[in-house]
Amino acid sequence: MEDAWSEWGPWSLCSVECGGGTQYRTRTCEGRPDDCAGQQKMSRPCNLHSCKGEWSCWTEWSQCSVTCGKGFRQRTRHCLAVNNRQVEGTGCEGPFVSQEPCEMPPCQLKY
Repeated sequence: MEDAWSEWGPWSLCSVECGGGTQYRTRTCEGRPDDCAGQQKMSRPCNLHSCKGEWSCWTEWSQCSVTCGKGFRQRTRHCLAVNNRQVEGTGCEGPFVSQEPCEMPPCQLKY
């Protein structure tokens, strides 16, 4: 019995962009059905990465929170959706605000 299958076709697009999907490829029986033993369709897992979002770049640091003495300044970032698309369960790990101390000239005491 001669193998009458064509070559496997290309893999299909993944069924999802993240979180685990499936892609397929097929082949065609080029002879009589009895000449083709085995599967016509093959599958494999794809896009197994998490659907969590990614952080944007940090903004520039703000000015110090005080005009004299010790204060703080901060910067922020926001969570971007996966592939610029809102995905259910999207979320980013870690803080969206970062703070650090800053020091301005000493405050003058008024008598």
